[in-house]
Amino acid sequence: MPADRGLRPSGKAGVALVVTGGLGLVAGLVLAVLPARPKPDDPTREVYTQPPGYALLGVGAATLVVGAVLLGLDRRRAKARGHARVQLGRGGLRF
Repeated sequence: MPADRGLRPSGKAGVALVVTGGLGLVAGLVLAVLPARPKPDDPTREVYTQPPGYALLGVGAATLVVGAVLLGLDRRRAKARGHARVQLGRGGLRF
């Protein structure tokens, strides 16, 4: 019977959180750099996207870090079980 070399649920959640965090970072960056623009119905007022952009940057970064930690822990546990797919050695990555 082949060894279980796939990701455990924590590793899968880690991958999902890394992707979600990365997308949140990109969206937050876009919102943070957009300039203020006049409201369509009231040109005397402006719409600011910077505050939500900064918030999304923070949440995206935190999500990315948590996902990376979960993925790293999953890979460390897989290595302890003897089922690691990728190993980092002196010569680079070994599969």
